[in-house]
Amino acid sequence: MPFKSLFLSGSPDANPKKDRAFVKTELSEVEVVLVKHSDFSGILDICKDFAMRGGNAIILCPGFTHEQVAEIAKTVGEDVSVNVARGDGKSSLAARKAMEKAGWFDKRVEDNL
Repeated sequence: MPFKSLFLSGSPDANPKKDRAFVKTELSEVEVVLVKHSDFSGILDICKDFAMRGGNAIILCPGFTHEQVAEIAKTVGEDVSVNVARGDGKSSLAARKAMEKAGWFDKRVEDNL
């Protein structure tokens, strides 16, 4: 049975039902799902489903708060590892600059979500 990971990454225009990818080898499976941080109940549902399907580890992008990480860990239980990708200050600034350039913080984008 392969080691199963779920990577959740936030995007303001995400549609988790269609914005997904799956990579599999004999020993590993990685599922990637883009999510909206504003739909936390939907994120919890994705995590619950993953745990019920025998998932082993959830990796969260840096956009998740400590409280959200704790709630996800509580939701999936002790048998699923919950990890957070974090960068240093310089990395966070570089990511923010790229997000701004992509239009993540554009009011018009937020109004249409």
